Amino acid sequence: VSPSVYPGDKDTTPWCRGQMVFFGGSTAAERDPLHIGYPEGYLGDMWLYNVSSNTISEIIYDKEMPHPVRRRDHAMVVHKDQLYMFGGTSNECQEYSCGDFWVYNVSGPFSCPRDCSGHGVCEWGFCMCDIGFKGVDCGAMNCPQAVCTFSYSDHWQDCRECTGHGVCSGNGTCACGKGWKGEACEVLACPGDCSGHGTCKMGGACECEASFGGPDCFEAFCPNNCTEWGNEYDSGYRGECVVARQPPCCGAEPLCEITPQSPFPCISRDPDFIPAHNVSATCVCADTYVGIDCGDTIAGQIIRKEQLSALAAGDGCFAIDSQVHLVRTSLHPPHAHARRLGAVRISDVEIGDVVRSVDAAGRDSATTVVFVHDHVLPSATVVLHFVGAAGAPVRYELTGAHMVPIVMACEESYCTITQTQPARSIEAGSVILRRSLGAQERTRLSGAGAGVGDFEYVTVTRVSQGRAMVRYIVTANDKLVVNEVLSLDYSTRAGSLETLPFRLLYTHLPSLLTHPAAAASIHAVLESPLLKAFEGFVNSAGGVAAAVAKRGEG
Repeated sequence: VSPSVYPGDKDTTPWCRGQMVFFGGSTAAERDPLHIGYPEGYLGDMWLYNVSSNTISEIIYDKEMPHPVRRRDHAMVVHKDQLYMFGGTSNECQEYSCGDFWVYNVSGPFSCPRDCSGHGVCEWGFCMCDIGFKGVDCGAMNCPQAVCTFSYSDHWQDCRECTGHGVCSGNGTCACGKGWKGEACEVLACPGDCSGHGTCKMGGACECEASFGGPDCFEAFCPNNCTEWGNEYDSGYRGECVVARQPPCCGAEPLCEITPQSPFPCISRDPDFIPAHNVSATCVCADTYVGIDCGDTIAGQIIRKEQLSALAAGDGCFAIDSQVHLVRTSLHPPHAHARRLGAVRISDVEIGDVVRSVDAAGRDSATTVVFVHDHVLPSATVVLHFVGAAGAPVRYELTGAHMVPIVMACEESYCTITQTQPARSIEAGSVILRRSLGAQERTRLSGAGAGVGDFEYVTVTRVSQGRAMVRYIVTANDKLVVNEVLSLDYSTRAGSLETLPFRLLYTHLPSLLTHPAAAASIHAVLESPLLKAFEGFVNSAGGVAAAVAKRGEG
């Protein structure tokens, strides 16, 4: 006999093949009309007890067919899979005495409710449903992606349906809970899919992008709500938020209202149907207010533009993250302390340090740093992009007024920088002087004369604008190598005359440059708008003179 038909071990549980069958009995009188024993406590349920697994399951027999009434004190016996029952007492029998006789097949094909509806196999009164069906009589359909298991010990089919996010109906469709959709409730669902302006989160709530709101992220807001203003007498906003959608009504939605000043359609839109559309929310600023949120004024913009223009014109410095090659550290207090040599940020260089430069013959050399000054405000910068000696891209960032060598002429053992240009005037395709990778790659520099050097011309591939904290640095010979580029330390067409005072002070009174009082005075002068204006005048005058000289040569 198959164990799936007769659970249990026949050798240890020979009686009843491991099964015990119970029918009826009684309980106390019940006042609850929904109780199985109402009103006098007689019971008519049938149960199967598996001795081997110590589990009990109810046998659901077909009560639409003839069946015994509820009773107790009856006689029962199981013989060859047949249940025989006789007599008993019941309030449904004449004078409470039952004399009827019943036979029920507890294991045959007709012992299951509705014969498993044609969608399962009957075993000992229990239906083992085919895939896709469920229920005690296999009469209900599973929902898509259902995962079911059948327990032989307690004759129960357990199904996980609708991904745990909904209820499966008898016809095989899921009724999804809030926040889920799909045939198996496997997809996160938010109102209107957040209108394309948000992310659907667990629980069906939209996390809207900036400038959008509402349960479905449909509402559009202007930046900073066009900036609120107020005083003790009145309050309001610096502009009006105008919202526009295209197409204007998001499709054929009802009750679409559009006002000339601020279109806001789809008043009674279906939150689960929002057609694709473009939306804009723009501040129309009042009076003298400007900006995307009307948070600025025309006067404020003009003042800042003039300040930035003056700042950009005066500064002649390198971005503080530019790199120089530190050859030796300062030997004079308070700067005499151990530091890493080699490539360092220009902001880490101190007075008295020795950095890589170029000598009169155009060869690699070194020079002493005689002065440094860090500007307190960020400056507009020019970024020159080129290919470094090792083949990697390099960026050279400095202020627009800073002078950049573009021609160096060598004659026998002497080289001279013959042409410079402000960084702001250099364009893509221009050439600058880059340090060669090694002595074997030294090339003769073309120019007014012939000569050799450790520098070569390289083409600027791109020019971009930036903004950075900058440092003014002066060396003993006015030259240094910054990000592989041969560089000058002055920012005006006055050339070495600009840096001469710092070189003289370092030579004759080096301690004065680091004295707190003197340093504060120099700082005040270098940050002075008057100095910046004077530098701008010198550059302008120098530019005019150069243009006149060039025209005269022509």
